[in-house]
Amino acid sequence: ESAVDVVSESGVRAIVRGTGADSGRLNFVPRYEPLQVGEQLLTSGRDGGYPAGVSVGVVIDIDRSPEDMYLKGRVQFHVRPQDLGWVRTVPPDATFLPQRQ
Repeated sequence: ESAVDVVSESGVRAIVRGTGADSGRLNFVPRYEPLQVGEQLLTSGRDGGYPAGVSVGVVIDIDRSPEDMYLKGRVQFHVRPQDLGWVRTVPPDATFLPQRQ
């Protein structure tokens, strides 16, 4: 049930929280944000836990209930941790986004 700060292709920031399965939950996304099913999510780098630009997953479900302040959504992770044979740590100063010249 770890969490990571992410940003979508459309620039929406969110927290993705694990569920112990192959998918996670979106947290703290106001329901009026333009987030759409199919958008890729990348680490934002703002939480200090991961460098910016690491691919996390894709939005697979969104519910914008008028009774809720925040939308409810699910994210399909790109990696299934239970399928990994090994894990490599990433140094905090690693860069994954293209460098501007």
